[in-house]
Amino acid sequence: MHKSKLLLITLIAITLLSGCGKSADTPKDTIDQTKVEEAAVNRDQTDLTIDTPDKQTSETSKKTIVIQGNAPKDAAKITVNDYELKRFKKGQKRWSYVATVRNKTLKEGANDFTIRAFDSEGKEMNSEKISVTYKPETTPILPLVGPNLILMIIGSMILALTGFGLKRVYIIVKK
Repeated sequence: MHKSKLLLITLIAITLLSGCGKSADTPKDTIDQTKVEEAAVNRDQTDLTIDTPDKQTSETSKKTIVIQGNAPKDAAKITVNDYELKRFKKGQKRWSYVATVRNKTLKEGANDFTIRAFDSEGKEMNSEKISVTYKPETTPILPLVGPNLILMIIGSMILALTGFGLKRVYIIVKK
């Protein structure tokens, strides 16, 4: 029993020190859509604009992006890729759209977004396009270099010396 406790403690220590318990994917892509859409700018705007991302073609490794801009003065409805922005109301000066990997509105590679403004009669007033390329970060969870390699070797040696996990099979041959 003593060997198994020692082995268990050693394995826990190896796991903690090597980072195996860490999550490689810590989601921080929760954005309050209400706060984003409530941003207001005092102006007399007649054109639909995209303020962020600030380029017509941009690249990101973030799992969440916010596309936002100014709405035409008489816009009654704004759509992004045929999705109607539910919180946008006639007379608002700002619009925003949140695209996330989690909601599958942001995928690896090129993502094209077409933003359209419509008047009260449903006629398209203006449209703008933006392309965002999503390239997720690739981080190895447990690289086998430095301290992690040493810990793996020590753990393997302990396992080999204690015979933990191996069942001993004895065959008795009768003559």
